[in-house]
Amino acid sequence: MKIIIPLTRKNTPLSKIASDRPEPLLSLAGNTIFGHLLLLLKPTAADTVIIVTGQHENTIKSWMESNFPEINAVFVNFETAGRSKSILACRDHLDDGDILVVSGRSLSEVDYVNIPDTAADVVVMTQPDQPDADANVWWFRNGRSLLAAIQATTGYNDALKHLRNQGAVIVRKPVKQWLDARTPDTLLQANQRLLALGRGFTEDAIDRSYAEDFTVMPPVYVAENAYVESGVVGPYTHIGAGVTIKNAIISNSIIEDNAKIENCILNGSIVGENTHITGRTQKLFVGDNSTVQLS
Repeated sequence: MKIIIPLTRKNTPLSKIASDRPEPLLSLAGNTIFGHLLLLLKPTAADTVIIVTGQHENTIKSWMESNFPEINAVFVNFETAGRSKSILACRDHLDDGDILVVSGRSLSEVDYVNIPDTAADVVVMTQPDQPDADANVWWFRNGRSLLAAIQATTGYNDALKHLRNQGAVIVRKPVKQWLDARTPDTLLQANQRLLALGRGFTEDAIDRSYAEDFTVMPPVYVAENAYVESGVVGPYTHIGAGVTIKNAIISNSIIEDNAKIENCILNGSIVGENTHITGRTQKLFVGDNSTVQLS
């Protein structure tokens, strides 16, 4: 089986936070959005993972080499957003084998190994308790048939209708859990949910807080080289690598790498890389390479 993961998307609610990074590499519960997705997909042992990268091909390649070198990844550089167009860009890699198409901007917990159905040509995974709402995971028995359907229509949903009209058997199955990660608020909700489920959290956070003299309220992720002085961290908080926190209280938030937070209280906030926050209580969504003075 091959997996296609389209990552192309422009002008989304997370664009300003991601700055010049691909949005799927934003931090989430001790990892990244994309990292959690690949961990979910890992049991499939797919022959090839085809990643449609858009303008961030080199960044994603480098990240994959550092974090998932065992995956046989193929990169397709395609600038235009849209699921159908992304799949068309992968035409040289599609054959008569089965294809799993998975969105790179949401997380669906499902038994991926057992999605293929001997009685079906297409399996559409749906959101829990919403049988008409797709969970952004689709399985196709034949990659060339999917390609032909997209070429014969004007959109992804039309391609599914085309396959049905051609006699394809399409079944819908619910996922166990579906987490959106396309807006600042849904990203924070996903961070809370994953940490609550014990994914990506720092196991020795309490012991570390005793040794380093700060207060922690699990579940949290605190990078090994993050520095906390006279602060309170948690619950449901991701503290990235190289972060410095002094005299601050941070809860239900994501603090990206190398940010500096001083003399303030943050709740329900996302703070980008290399950003300096100092001042008073606020709710913030701040992009990379920023300086914010709160007074």
